[in-house]
Amino acid sequence: MRGSRNYSIRRTPKFEQTLKQLLKSAYPKSKPSKELIDGLYLVLEVLSTDPRFESLCRREPSKHLNIPPGCELWKVAFDLPGVRGALQAARIIYLICEARREVILVWAYSHKQFEGRPPHRDLKKALKVIAEMLDA
Repeated sequence: MRGSRNYSIRRTPKFEQTLKQLLKSAYPKSKPSKELIDGLYLVLEVLSTDPRFESLCRREPSKHLNIPPGCELWKVAFDLPGVRGALQAARIIYLICEARREVILVWAYSHKQFEGRPPHRDLKKALKVIAEMLDA
């Protein structure tokens, strides 16, 4: 990629849950392919080296979401291989916590699940758990 890892990656329980749901809906009768695993690895590598990579990532509006201090809300877009339509358009919402040099994975979803992003109240709840985790 572009260099060594600059940011550590932290997966939250909500991210793990939503990733499992996304993969189950995209691949109901089979295990994820090597192509998918390689693609997810590449996304995580991008986030660990340059979480603001403009070709894939964009900053998300965060008004009224109570983002932890020193963190920014972002989204990365990628396609799920072997899937068509809105389910193919996968997204991961994450926080960049600059002072900690950490990327915190918040939520995985597809455009079939949510056209824009998960409901505000659900995202706010997930971010509150993360803020409490960071304060501990």
